[in-house]
Amino acid sequence: MRARARLNHRRVEKLIVLAVLAGVALAAVGAAAAAAVPSPKAGTEAVSAGYAFSVAIKGDGSLWTWGANMGGELGRSGGGSVPGPVGRAKTWALVAAGSNHTLALRADGSLWSWGVSSDGRLGRGGTNSVPGRVGSAEDWVAVAAGRAHSLALQRNGTLWSWGANALGQLGRSGDPAVPKRVGTATTWVAIGCGWDSSYAIKSDGTLWSWGANDQGQLGRVGAGAKPAKVAGMGWVAVSGGRRHALAVRGDGTLWSWGANADGQLGRVGAGATPAQVGTDADWKAAASGALFGLALKKDGSLWSWGSDAAGQLGRGGNAALPGRVGEATTWAGLWSGSAHCLAFRTDAGLWAWGWNGGGQLGDGSTAGSATPLPIGSLAAASR
Repeated sequence: MRARARLNHRRVEKLIVLAVLAGVALAAVGAAAAAAVPSPKAGTEAVSAGYAFSVAIKGDGSLWTWGANMGGELGRSGGGSVPGPVGRAKTWALVAAGSNHTLALRADGSLWSWGVSSDGRLGRGGTNSVPGRVGSAEDWVAVAAGRAHSLALQRNGTLWSWGANALGQLGRSGDPAVPKRVGTATTWVAIGCGWDSSYAIKSDGTLWSWGANDQGQLGRVGAGAKPAKVAGMGWVAVSGGRRHALAVRGDGTLWSWGANADGQLGRVGAGATPAQVGTDADWKAAASGALFGLALKKDGSLWSWGSDAAGQLGRGGNAALPGRVGEATTWAGLWSGSAHCLAFRTDAGLWAWGWNGGGQLGDGSTAGSATPLPIGSLAAASR
């Protein structure tokens, strides 16, 4: 799942203002959609996909959720197959969805969580069905959520973790139920989570991983209880799936490693060594689902591969190699849940496809879709 979010405090207010002026949509609009929201080109982390739910932030700072609500992950009462608002606050800035829990940052840099609380994944006590604040710090800039663990970055470049740690996914020892610092480094710039694995990139372009490694999903050999370096340099983004991972380098190349029984690596072979997906060097972003992958090229085209059991490839049928999703060249952001996808088009708003058992596609039904569908009023609001 692409569960990373990063907040630039100086840009938040500017992005919202620019979005209103531009009149374009990014993330989510409820059934009664209204305000314009910023383009993913300016802030791609205002949308996230969990196991069977979806969450997004509008340009006015309001938070919207839809889909299954098995453990309070929607942050509001009830569930629903159309987006609904979470409270009345309009200060939300970034969001990351795990399997059944949600993390979010407000514009002031405060960290909030809600949903299933087992294993300490919320980083706090108290009520879990509505957003609750995690500690008192106001210098959080990024969050990422795995199946049952959480990661976050602070403005000073320090890395923090909490939640499930049976497989070493926290990268540290100590109390797992509250945020604790991972190591002493102050140069972390990006983070990502797989189901039970963790990834982080330093300012020097090195990639580090820890946690579960039964299928080589850490991109290296050996135990994963502590962060260790993955071969290669120039890494700029990483996304973990169930037992595989995808990453993009600064030169535009796409790489994968881990399990490949369902074609989720987008190439021949499997294992712990990162290998390039094809020969293209124009990849912009990638997102890992449970058993599939998505990627965005610099020309605005969208590509998918792996298991299509629930229509999550958006183009029909399982595929071991990347194939294009439709003919549009206006895709600008993508997010993957377990078996559903969300993606943003600059000319047509937010779209969804794949598994829809909890209503996570936001189209007013629980019927899955093997092709991208516009999320109602959001698509209309962006035109």
